Amino acid sequence: MKKRLNEIIFECVLTAFNGSNYDNYLICNSLVIILTKLNEKIELFKKGASISTIKINVKQNLTMFRNILCAERKKRVKQESASKWIMNLYIKDILNLVAANMSLDKISKLFNLKVSKLCFPYEKAPSIKTLKSFTSLYPNDEFFRQDTFSGKEIPLKTRLEAQVIFNTQGFTNLYQYSVYYLKQDCILLHSIVLTLFDNYLADSINIF
Repeated sequence: MKKRLNEIIFECVLTAFNGSNYDNYLICNSLVIILTKLNEKIELFKKGASISTIKINVKQNLTMFRNILCAERKKRVKQESASKWIMNLYIKDILNLVAANMSLDKISKLFNLKVSKLCFPYEKAPSIKTLKSFTSLYPNDEFFRQDTFSGKEIPLKTRLEAQVIFNTQGFTNLYQYSVYYLKQDCILLHSIVLTLFDNYLADSINIF
């Protein structure tokens, strides 16, 4: 029990929704290159063509590396860290815990969460400069109707609701709305993770 408690202290779990097909692929190559250079371990768990989980084991204290500490300090830290527990980082896709046809918005409504998924014109976001050039979501513009990820048209009602939020929050450009959108996205995912954790825990299942 004591050993497991110590392991938990040095564990960190990062979550994503549908990260198996997007986020995990986006960061995977860079992580492999960096951790290989640091002589650390990385494991990829695949589900079909998707990367469902990434597990990273870090044995060394990152402050030991070049240009960060003086030689004497490095030596002392190295000696002290030799007896420390291995740090584990897990990058997991929450989509694997729910039905494949579920979306963040559907799960939010299923659990009656106060936070809802907003819409965002991804195809109009190639750069921050471009985002700052738009002063509205233009809900009636055909170029803002298509959801790039799902390939479906965003309902007019959803686009109009997003524009109401844009106006209510006093945003002056699409970049400001994008920051708000990302924050809401993270809050929603966090709320879903906690809700799933509580529900699974009631059945004595630890989803992590």
